[in-house]
Amino acid sequence: MYNNKNSRFREDYFFTFNARIKHNITTQETSKVLLTISELLT
Repeated sequence: MYNNKNSRFREDYFFTFNARIKHNITTQETSKVLLTISELLT
């Protein structure tokens, strides 16, 4: 685990993302977010 702001932001982001999935996000919105995440990670 890194102790910088980026990794903390990422943890919070994915936690929020998972929480939102539990509420019925539409498939289109989900795929948009996943595209954005994959763009950020590459």
